[in-house]
Amino acid sequence: MSGFDRQVEATVNGMLSPGETVLEQGKGLDGLKPGAMVLTNRRVIFLRMGTTRFSSLRVADVRLEDVLTVEAASGHLRVDARSGIFGIAGKGQFRKEIGQWPNLILTAQDALKRAPASAPSDHVRDLDEQLSQLSALRNSGALNEQEFTTAKGRLLGN
Repeated sequence: MSGFDRQVEATVNGMLSPGETVLEQGKGLDGLKPGAMVLTNRRVIFLRMGTTRFSSLRVADVRLEDVLTVEAASGHLRVDARSGIFGIAGKGQFRKEIGQWPNLILTAQDALKRAPASAPSDHVRDLDEQLSQLSALRNSGALNEQEFTTAKGRLLGN
């Protein structure tokens, strides 16, 4: 794991609130700087390496309910939100998968809209737990990316 990857993981883990789970993540470029994007069940987080090698990450945090449109084209992802426009260029495997991100974000946004405003139901808690378990299995290498995407699609009803 690179220094950038460790920094992204530590930053995201420090941002997650109770009941929030990482659904998907990918690395790419924000301008010429290394960047990453993380989708949770509540928000999209864009991270970009600072201006120097040792500077901290710059973070853009977009709540799912603030996402207006999402587009993917030519290996680039653009998210228009109430707070601004955010984007990332895919790199490596993420460049190939970036076309799936608009659907992933809109599916997570729809699930959030359907969730009750009060305490989450047992079904929502179970879904969050199952998604967390799937992410852990993928991160440990027990599931490859295709198996993870298929299982996640079944859970989300796709």
